[in-house]
Amino acid sequence: MRGVPFALEARAPCPPDMVLVGKKTCVDVLPYPNEPDEEPILGVSAVPEEYLPSLAVRDCVSLCAVEEKRLCSWEEWQAACQGTPRQHCGKPPEFLAPDWMRVAFRHEAELARLDQHPRADEHPKCISTAGVRMMTTLEEWVRFGDSYAFSRGFWSRPGDCRSLNAAHAPHWHGYANACRCCRDAEP
Repeated sequence: MRGVPFALEARAPCPPDMVLVGKKTCVDVLPYPNEPDEEPILGVSAVPEEYLPSLAVRDCVSLCAVEEKRLCSWEEWQAACQGTPRQHCGKPPEFLAPDWMRVAFRHEAELARLDQHPRADEHPKCISTAGVRMMTTLEEWVRFGDSYAFSRGFWSRPGDCRSLNAAHAPHWHGYANACRCCRDAEP
């Protein structure tokens, strides 16, 4: 019997920093930049702000595209979030009234003062059944139909995996906005 001329290489359906959700979608384990030793990038919009380019607000669509990924859809995000045990995700911190003018112009000190999200390693059991680390005090942008919306809720009005906020324009940004990227799984 002759040997096989080449070895078949087994390929994982998703890169190591992503998990397979369902049969077709790879989802980042953490919000962007999806690095366990880095904090999520906050204050992002869903799409570029064409009318105020001088603010240079980062947008989720572009951030994901650089990684050769896409912004997760509402359905993908919701499937990735399912089974997150709320009792292991911490309690919402006290509300801090924002200075909205300073937030609008991305004043670093104001954003830092308002930022109360836990570190990625702070609640190690706050993981969905798919293996996705949920940051329960952040709103994450998702694609929603032909537009964009926020999944979950941020620390001043926490939500669950079914929560959705479609009240903001896609170029809107605030101090608790983040995003998570997806891509199609390898066949």
